[in-house]
Amino acid sequence: MGDKEATAIATVADALESLEDDSRQRVVDYILARFAPDQSPLGTRAERTEEQHEESTPLESNSTNNLPEFFDQVNPGSESERALAVGYWLQYHQEESGFQAEKINSELNQLGQKVSNISRALKDNVDANPSRIMQTGKQGDGKQGRKSYRLTEAGKRRIESML
Repeated sequence: MGDKEATAIATVADALESLEDDSRQRVVDYILARFAPDQSPLGTRAERTEEQHEESTPLESNSTNNLPEFFDQVNPGSESERALAVGYWLQYHQEESGFQAEKINSELNQLGQKVSNISRALKDNVDANPSRIMQTGKQGDGKQGRKSYRLTEAGKRRIESML
């Protein structure tokens, strides 16, 4: 192991040490999704939790592959909740590994549920405490780069509480 690796490990360990368990897990999930999405033998926490609670989730009783019906069931009020609901539908009903702002915006427009600024709606979810969406990647440079997102466990619970 090189000096840079040892320093990185020590820095990460120190940063994680002061966090509560839920916060620590979100950080680890983010790091794995961002830097090694296909190399985690355990999968993400959301995937593990989904497997553990598969029978008890409200998703089964309200399952639909029809976005308009799902959106009506959730009945999101704010623009950030609209973006979160469509992200949930893409991730859990369409089984996509993540999503981009453009896809969320397109689906919302087709529903007649336009948002004034999709980037802001997604950022509100990222900045929420606890974070409901995490950024998992970015293609391109600067502010105009295409960001990839994934719901966190908190985002999943938020939508399921609305069903």
